[in-house]
Amino acid sequence: MLDDDIEGLLKKYRPAAPERAFDERVLQSLESAASRLPEPRTWPWAVAAAALLAITIGLHAVSMADPATGDEGLDAHRVQALADEIGGPQGRAMAEYIVRQEQRADEEAEQIGAKAREAVGR
Repeated sequence: MLDDDIEGLLKKYRPAAPERAFDERVLQSLESAASRLPEPRTWPWAVAAAALLAITIGLHAVSMADPATGDEGLDAHRVQALADEIGGPQGRAMAEYIVRQEQRADEEAEQIGAKAREAVGR
């Protein structure tokens, strides 16, 4: 079988182009459908933006709050040494936060150790 024979067979089954009237009907139906579409609503976007703003403000307020109020129980020497190493305008606040977290971890470890000693002593 030659290429010409294959081309002849393919031409028999090649689809015909649609009529020109078909294209015009499709375009008219699309234009009429587009003219009937309602105007897009903006209020869902406004509600989503307001919710996002409220969440952002809330998370910012929570993240900026001190984990514990006051400086009671903080080791002043440790805080000062750490603040000197950190430096910068926020060094003192960061040092207090780090020392507070370390003290909490130490207290939790002490409580766990006490519970373990109590469990072994039984």
